[in-house]
Amino acid sequence: MAARKKAQIVNITRAKLADIERELAGTALEAQLLLHIRSSAILPEPAKKFQFAAEYGRKYETEFAYPDLWLLIELEGGSYLHERAEMVTKDGRVVKRKSRHLTPTGFHDDCDKYNFANVLGYHVLRFDAKHVESGQALRDIEIAYLAMTQYDAQVEAGIARAWGNAKKIQPITSYRRLRPVYRGDAS
Repeated sequence: MAARKKAQIVNITRAKLADIERELAGTALEAQLLLHIRSSAILPEPAKKFQFAAEYGRKYETEFAYPDLWLLIELEGGSYLHERAEMVTKDGRVVKRKSRHLTPTGFHDDCDKYNFANVLGYHVLRFDAKHVESGQALRDIEIAYLAMTQYDAQVEAGIARAWGNAKKIQPITSYRRLRPVYRGDAS
C-alpha cells in the first residue's frame, strides 16, 4: 500500500515537472527549481527568462530573477553530463556532449555576462544540478530574498527557519538591500 502511494506521488511530481517544463519552454533543471520556488512559503513567483543590459547593446538572459531586488538566478546546466553523455553529429560521428558552460567560449561568455551584471548592480546566484536537487539552491535563494527584503533580526529568524539552526552560520548583519551606489550617482 505504501509503495503504491509513493508511486502515485512520484507520478504527480513528474507530471508537474513536465507541465512546468512546457510552460517555461526550458530544461528539466529549470522546471525543478521553479517547482521548489513555488513550494516555498517565503518566495514569490520569479520573473522567468529575464533579459537585462539591452540598453547597453547586450542581450543577456538569466533563467530566473527578482528584478525589483536586483537578484539574478543562473543555472549551470549540463555540468555533470559532459563525461557520460554522447551525441551523434550531422556527419554520423559519436562525440561526447559538453555543456556550453564548460567549453572555453561558453565559459568566457558566462564570465562576460556575470561581470556585466555585477557592474550594473545585480546580485547573481549561480547553481548547478546538485544544488537544485539537494535543496541548497532553494535555501540560498530564500536567504538572499530575506536578506534583501527584511531587517536583520528578521533575516536571522529566516535563516534559522531555512537552515534549521542559525547558530551554525554567521548572521548576515552587513548585507544591504539597496543597490550599490556608483560614482556619479546623485544621493
